[in-house]
Amino acid sequence: MRPSLSLLIIVLLGGFTEPVRTCLAASVTTIDGQQESIQTFQIDEIGLETLTTDGSKRIAAADLLSVAINESSSTGRASSGTSPDMALATIDGTLLSIQHFEAAQRTALIRSPFSNETLEVPTEHIRYARLVPLTVAVEPYWSELLADQSHGDLLVVRKKSDSSEAPNWDSISGIVQQVSQERVEFNWDGEVVPVKRSKVAAIVYFHSKLAKTPVALCVAHLRDGSQIACRRLQASSDDSQLTLETPIGLSLNIPLREVLSLDFSSGKLAYLSDLRPLALKWTPLIGFPKQSETLRRQGEPRFNQAFTGSSLQLADFESGRKSTKAYQRGIAIRSRTEMIFEIPTGMQRFETLAGINPEMSSQGNVLLEFSSRGRRLWEGEIDGQDAPMAITFPLDGVRRLRIFVDYGENLDCGDQLHLINPRVSK
Repeated sequence: MRPSLSLLIIVLLGGFTEPVRTCLAASVTTIDGQQESIQTFQIDEIGLETLTTDGSKRIAAADLLSVAINESSSTGRASSGTSPDMALATIDGTLLSIQHFEAAQRTALIRSPFSNETLEVPTEHIRYARLVPLTVAVEPYWSELLADQSHGDLLVVRKKSDSSEAPNWDSISGIVQQVSQERVEFNWDGEVVPVKRSKVAAIVYFHSKLAKTPVALCVAHLRDGSQIACRRLQASSDDSQLTLETPIGLSLNIPLREVLSLDFSSGKLAYLSDLRPLALKWTPLIGFPKQSETLRRQGEPRFNQAFTGSSLQLADFESGRKSTKAYQRGIAIRSRTEMIFEIPTGMQRFETLAGINPEMSSQGNVLLEFSSRGRRLWEGEIDGQDAPMAITFPLDGVRRLRIFVDYGENLDCGDQLHLINPRVSK
């Protein structure tokens, strides 16, 4: 039977000084990857003090990575793993589920299930307002749209499509003047055009320069897909909710049953699988014609998924029998591949778990090397018949990290390397 665990939260920010006890089962993860269940803890801007079965322990704020709330301590509802149907994204990194959005005179009025009052948000603090759910067909288009550099507000509209699998969103650049429940007044090339609200999928606001915001203490991940950047947080006196204040000043009341985790990793840890490499080159054993762009891309690395599009997996030997274990983060790489990543400032250590795709374990064998400007940091052979290998080494001022995967004993047969949770940390 799982022991009864509880949280004791003290956040010494904004005048919150009285401890509040909250009954939840949780675990703490530090940047070195260590995890432990907790019975009680106190947290402030200095760090975290835990009470475990082995006694008390102090964890410095710089070493704290996350606090995960166990599913059994909430309603038992599983996370949807998707984005909210309607969402507001702000410049401090918050993605908030909303139920209502209007805007006029550079101020948006929103309603959220996590606020009892209508919230006023200056449009200079808003990245975008998405007014309809995302579908599989439009997700790639939406991601590219957000990544592109625009010189004006973007009005994203829905258009008719003959196929449910084809993207049915389009965008036009201009100035969003007013948003009501009936229409959006959009200035396009000097002419104000009224657009029916029912046709609008999203509004992306242009910012020539982002307003400065305070640094977030952590990010709260919620079960509906919301991600709330927190400057301050406090548990309620009846243990039922957290009051969160975002860096741009939104005050939100989050039922504790809706909280998945509190993420303190910002600036302390970065996953290479979430970064874009500065350089990437895959060289097949047998060259393709230059015009075969589709074939060339087939062998390029996959980020946070296997080459089949499924989750990344490695063999699991810990259970006493050979099985497989799935992972959310990582890179699938074929030989011969070279990648170069820029390492964020201040990172001191690299860690990953390396192994061959279990489906290729009988043949898979590659040579793996990590280096920086000609200095070799780690090298070794990864074989599908062996247990996954934990790799760690100090970065010692490394600013650019080169990953090179070369042919092993069986050349390109089964050469699918999985780097799981490749990360750099302070």
